[in-house]
Amino acid sequence: MRRLFPGLIALTIMSLVLAGCLEGSGDSTGSDEADATISENPIVTGTLALSDGTSSSGYSIVAIDEDSSELIASDAITSDGSVSLEVESGNYSLAVTDNNSQLVGILTQGGETIFTIDSDVDLGALTLDGETNQLTAENSIYVSESSTQALALTAEGEADFPSLTTVGDPQEGVTDIDNVYDDGVSDTDADGVIDLLDIDANDDGIIDSVQATPHCAIHLLDPTESMTEEMVQELGCVVFMNLKLNAEEILNGDGDLFPHTADNVITAEITVPSSLAGMITGVTTLISPLYSNPTITGPAGGFTFTSAYPSGDLWEDHSRELFQATDTSGQEVWTVWINPNEDPLPMQLFVFEIQIGGTIVHAAAFLHFVFTTPPLVVEVESDLGVTTISYPATVGTRSNPIPFQGDMTVRAQRPLYYAGASANEICGMYYRADIGYYDASGNAISDSMNLTTPALDDPFAVLCNTSPAQTIEFTLSEATDLPDTYDGTAVDLYQVDFTYVGEAGDNSADILFFEKQP
Repeated sequence: MRRLFPGLIALTIMSLVLAGCLEGSGDSTGSDEADATISENPIVTGTLALSDGTSSSGYSIVAIDEDSSELIASDAITSDGSVSLEVESGNYSLAVTDNNSQLVGILTQGGETIFTIDSDVDLGALTLDGETNQLTAENSIYVSESSTQALALTAEGEADFPSLTTVGDPQEGVTDIDNVYDDGVSDTDADGVIDLLDIDANDDGIIDSVQATPHCAIHLLDPTESMTEEMVQELGCVVFMNLKLNAEEILNGDGDLFPHTADNVITAEITVPSSLAGMITGVTTLISPLYSNPTITGPAGGFTFTSAYPSGDLWEDHSRELFQATDTSGQEVWTVWINPNEDPLPMQLFVFEIQIGGTIVHAAAFLHFVFTTPPLVVEVESDLGVTTISYPATVGTRSNPIPFQGDMTVRAQRPLYYAGASANEICGMYYRADIGYYDASGNAISDSMNLTTPALDDPFAVLCNTSPAQTIEFTLSEATDLPDTYDGTAVDLYQVDFTYVGEAGDNSADILFFEKQP
């Protein structure tokens, strides 16, 4: 379904071959089609202007190929706004990314958003309306006679874009998300937005990357007998966000959209199937958000790198490359964790270049959403009674831990994601507690910081953005989770990271500290 955020719009791909392109305005005709010169490598040209008068310098035009799911981006547009993009003859959507790699508009014509490009196309003056995310062209382009209209039209005949502030109401009995990403150019919910770019491709009202790892758009540039397109399709790629905050860092009521710039961490990862293990010689980033001096941060636990991982270095000093490692399951991955040193934005595009078997593979992925707050623990109950927490927290900090006795019941609200002028709940994640123990000297005890409770499903996934917000409850056992001693050492302080995690890897935690009372 077309459920996106302000400042961006889903792109769509058609499934039927069109016939030719038309230069000049007006409806397509047979004589125009006959005049079109078919080309194996047609060129799309035009001049891009923004409706608010600001410069389009640094923007790019992106074409998405139906057959290969390859994303083809033009060079950055210069100050004169001129556009030139060469593609292979085929079926495409045309869209715009801004100078920070975010999708901000889609070409529409009479409500249609999907076209065939099999000859040179001069679109003339292109105008991007930042309010509606619509890209319009002075000259027309052919639309398939069999294509279904993707966007409703207003009374004036213009494309009618829906509200882009949030996903819809969660619902049960919809298509299994596990089957959605078998083919990134499919349109599971038949709304005109391909699954690759639809943040709710099965139309259940829950962000897809919460439920499954989104499709990775893979394209082999020069297939050979020993390295085929089919072989490289087993590669995976994903980009996701981490936001873990101590309770005193969290603002009450999310007073700012992005109050946690210094704590955002973006993870990019290429997963390598066993059939290609050991064949990749390098991974670099071709397209990514600008990010001001992004810093490489420490990796998650359980990863073993083949060479020294450069934590603390500027990513630019390593040519925005990814680093080879073995993950917790023993699979080969190429990955990096970065602090962008600025606030990320939803649906920012990343394209990676993978050197493999003497050939080059391009892999494209999107950062589907960004956290604005972690989950908020609002109450903690033990034999000592109930402790209510407001934010920024003055209790539950390392200097003022929450006292408890016996088992501990925690009540927390879901994390929030960016959705324009406000923030909305991220529903459908699973949740757990990551636990660590400290001795009387304030030192972490042994490997206790890697302990975690079993993950539990969101019990109210179909009750999203209700008022008041749903409170999810779970219990930590004193005997199992909060013992008096660990590894032979008395526990003086307990750190509990109340963590929500999505299937694509996005995770966020509210970090609190506790002290057991005799």
